[in-house]
Amino acid sequence: ETPTVAGIAKTLEIESLKPSQPKALPTPKEGTGPLSYGQEALWFLDQLDPGNPAYNRPVFSRLLGKLNIPVLEQCLNEIVQRHAVLRASFPAAGGEPIQLIGAHQPLSLPVMDISDLPEVERQARAAEIAAEEARQPFDLARGPLFRARLVRLAEQLHLLLVTTHHIVFDGWSAEIFRRELAVLYEAFSAGGLSPLPQLSAQYLEFVRWEREAVQDAGMKGQLAYWKRQLAGDWPILHLPTEHPGSFLRGSCCSVLLHSFLSLVTYYLV
Repeated sequence: ETPTVAGIAKTLEIESLKPSQPKALPTPKEGTGPLSYGQEALWFLDQLDPGNPAYNRPVFSRLLGKLNIPVLEQCLNEIVQRHAVLRASFPAAGGEPIQLIGAHQPLSLPVMDISDLPEVERQARAAEIAAEEARQPFDLARGPLFRARLVRLAEQLHLLLVTTHHIVFDGWSAEIFRRELAVLYEAFSAGGLSPLPQLSAQYLEFVRWEREAVQDAGMKGQLAYWKRQLAGDWPILHLPTEHPGSFLRGSCCSVLLHSFLSLVTYYLV
């Protein structure tokens, strides 16, 4: 209806179309709280297939040059301490999941040295270790959901393997993690303190804001609209399968189910 920049600008100026933005309350770095709707979908999928590593998030980094391993370990601990969600676990209470933010437990960085292997074997072995690490399952109810491991390939070449679960870490998180790791390593190597500014909010604050936003009048209007649009009978989608009964174990179905559950929990819970 408004295919021009000017038309869109006028539409955006209509105050009635702007849902209010609830202000999040300060959240302590420890304690319990609800899950976001995206986290609820991931938790539900884990209940269907416990220990499935499909939602593991590996972040592998090649580190060139002389490496101070104690300093690197210090950096990882600072990041876990800084971001409360990396200390979260998701036990059930009365059949419903809760987000439990625990106190920081010192993280150790195990080192595997394969530098004595021939180069071809060394590269193959490093790939095996990385794959094994990425497939190692997490226990969402117990945690921790953040782990790290270092592989020494040569005197000045290391492979840092950091694996998390998608319920606490995503693609956006990976960039933040790498950036903060670099800043912290430079500062700690020089004997300084963390130069990173204090976080203005923790993830649990977003979760509480999201829960409040769903109760907003503007959001309720959108919910009513989509209930009307999606009302009535819909045709059944028949998906072809090569092996009857095996489709639910496929990654394609997992992605579809995740998307569906995210929409359902966001709009209907």
